[in-house]
Amino acid sequence: MIVGIDARIPISTGRGWGRYACEIIQALTATQELELRILLPKGSLADRLAAQLRPSRNVQTACVDFAPSSPDHYCLATRGINLETVFGRVDVLHSPTRFILPSNIRPLVATVHDVAPLSEPAFKSEYRHATWRAIEYIRKHDVQLITVSKFTRRELGTRAGLPIDDVVVVHHGVSDVFAPSSKAARAARGEYLLYVGGAGPNKNLERLLAAVRRLRETHRLDLVMAGDHAWDREELRRALGPDAPRWVRPRGYVTEHELADLYRNAAVCLVPSLHEGFGLPVLEAMACGTPVACSRIPVLEEVAEDAAAYFDPWSVEDIALAVGALLDDRDLAAKLVERGRARAQEFTWAKAARETLAVYRQALSGNGLRGA
Repeated sequence: MIVGIDARIPISTGRGWGRYACEIIQALTATQELELRILLPKGSLADRLAAQLRPSRNVQTACVDFAPSSPDHYCLATRGINLETVFGRVDVLHSPTRFILPSNIRPLVATVHDVAPLSEPAFKSEYRHATWRAIEYIRKHDVQLITVSKFTRRELGTRAGLPIDDVVVVHHGVSDVFAPSSKAARAARGEYLLYVGGAGPNKNLERLLAAVRRLRETHRLDLVMAGDHAWDREELRRALGPDAPRWVRPRGYVTEHELADLYRNAAVCLVPSLHEGFGLPVLEAMACGTPVACSRIPVLEEVAEDAAAYFDPWSVEDIALAVGALLDDRDLAAKLVERGRARAQEFTWAKAARETLAVYRQALSGNGLRGA
């Protein structure tokens, strides 16, 4: 089976989409029955991914110019460049985001990470129009959908009005980089609180900072804030405002190995989001043996189950109380660490690749049109 993956949008935007695209592509290369044809945007992240994939004989990659200047460009033709013009025959086309760039290849598969622009209150509202256009494209072309959580699957029905009976949930995995440290290093853990993620309104940073400020009245811990491939220090500085307290330590972009070290040396990993499609930092922290305090929202409860300390993300006091309980009660923290490590082991990219391959087979059984 020849599968094309148009990864221009997720790789160019980075963040969670980019992480997903890189991880699922690398996991799929181990699937012997697949040949992959991957279209990438020119740039450093694509160059690193292409270099990692070169030893795989069943993979071909091509990097092309791609720089969307607005969300609406995700749904527009891109100078006549598409996957079939670059690679020729492909059996199935997979878009790693809800935005499917124009192509004649059928069948189509798309991964929907979230529909936050359609939520109430709306997050990422600048993507609302483009998201509705993407939903209509999915509806018109009978796209086989993957979602990364049961929560997002429900949202596709309630928010987007799509039928969800055939939508397949494929959870993210956890990279092998995220693993516990040695016993000696664990004894020294607890130097700071950790936040990992972007700076959008759904991330709830204002309440997070207020909660940590309150918590510091009894626990003098700094807050380390780490971003991802697309989050630089300037973006974080704008999110924090001109008077960011000295106990906030912005790190901006960090590599996976640096991020794993940050998790291992944190007292608690905080995930205060109001809305997520999945919540990968929850699992990464758990895999590193770090206790997690996170929002009591459906998607994070789906991911963490009984392995996290939950709080009401709309309440500064509740956030501070939940984190303080983990800092004060070592038995509670140890119990959640044990549960968290067991929970994280259930999520692997190899499993995600197997389940994604099953979706390709399902889509191909529909006898769709093939690329030229």
